[in-house]
Amino acid sequence: MNHDLVPQDEVYSRISRLKKQMHEFGADIAILRHGPDLYYFTGTLQDGHLVVPLEGEPVYFVWRSFERAKAESPLSEIVKIKNFSELEKRVKDIFSRYQRGTLWTTLDAIHYKTVQFYGERLFPGFEILDCTHFIRTIRAIKSPWEIDKIRGACRIIDKAMEKVREWLRPGVDELALTARLECFLRENGHQGQLPMRNSLVGALPMTQVLTGPHGAIPSFTLTPAGGPGVSPTMGVGAGTRPILEGDPVSVDIGGFFQGYLGDETRIFSLGPLKSPLSDAFEVCITLTERLERELRPGVRAGAIYDIALNHMESTPFLKNFMGYSEKVQFVGHGLGVEIDEYPFISIGNEMTLESGMVVALEPKLVFSGLGIVGIEDTFLITDLGAERLTLFPRGPILIQ
Repeated sequence: MNHDLVPQDEVYSRISRLKKQMHEFGADIAILRHGPDLYYFTGTLQDGHLVVPLEGEPVYFVWRSFERAKAESPLSEIVKIKNFSELEKRVKDIFSRYQRGTLWTTLDAIHYKTVQFYGERLFPGFEILDCTHFIRTIRAIKSPWEIDKIRGACRIIDKAMEKVREWLRPGVDELALTARLECFLRENGHQGQLPMRNSLVGALPMTQVLTGPHGAIPSFTLTPAGGPGVSPTMGVGAGTRPILEGDPVSVDIGGFFQGYLGDETRIFSLGPLKSPLSDAFEVCITLTERLERELRPGVRAGAIYDIALNHMESTPFLKNFMGYSEKVQFVGHGLGVEIDEYPFISIGNEMTLESGMVVALEPKLVFSGLGIVGIEDTFLITDLGAERLTLFPRGPILIQ
């Protein structure tokens, strides 16, 4: 399968926006090391360190694979290194004019010893500050090139959901259905995981199929649904429970196309949903339609969450909203290269929405002993409002 390389103008536009932030907030040097950030700013994810000076060309110091970095990245300055000692020598040779100043790096995502090395060996005397917020803010606004990739991911998800309609039968267990879905996604170019910045293990499985009571099992992930998983070593996602008539079958798929993600959840059922799940699902549909109208430039992300909470207070299901025993305080999230990008539609978030942001809305209701119902769609925010990118019927999808 052919993979479009990130165009040169795309990469340099991103670096230009980073330098604009550096100039505005007083940074002299930025060093990026977190994998998805490296991909975003270089066009390739290799084991290396991207050094971006306020003035002059960025330099990508690469251990491995240098050959792939040269082939995949449009950056003009890519330097091969063998170890940290050589990195120190090459950085000091190239950036010798930088003796004092402020060094930015992403303190949320790289090891303390690496940060220590940057401050003591590469740029001694520099003040080290966290630039995570600035990096994530830059990445929140998608270019037309990125939006095209996200559209592709959403189209693949819709095709996968159609396969669920075909494969879901009584007695099929969660893990078997998950395996068929993930095989389909891999055959359509999926990378095999969903990078997640704020995750204990750095990524999520590409699908989450939860049936009946399994939908109410919490996990270590900051998500409304967890699932048992197949082992305590990765206690999230599908187990081996067989699917029974009347079960809510929550199918949450993180799609992938050429570097970018989409996100969609649908509820399937073998026959009609049991009470109160059918009424709860309709509440989720109504709420999604209400929130969708608020996805427009200038709206504060936290205000959308407040609307969701106020809406739920007028229903019998507030106690089930976004979790049961362990709740999350968001109803949507941005996505792109990672599944948890800005903006978060979360409690108290002061970030305002802008055209070019991509957001997944996922109002869900969790019932102990019964499972989870809800919906998730991916939207592009435009000057005219929200454009829905995931187009499979919202359901619930009943299999007779």
